[in-house]
Amino acid sequence: MIFLIINRLEEAKVKSMVDEIDPEAFLAVGHINDVKGMHFNKKKLH
Repeated sequence: MIFLIINRLEEAKVKSMVDEIDPEAFLAVGHINDVKGMHFNKKKLH
């Protein structure tokens, strides 16, 4: 199992990469409202 936290701009690219590797892969996509811990800095979109 691989667990990723990505932003909405990366979602299409990740889905495409997974599909190239394994077209039968199971993906579950959810929206995260809050995270706590290291390396989660909010980035400006524009």
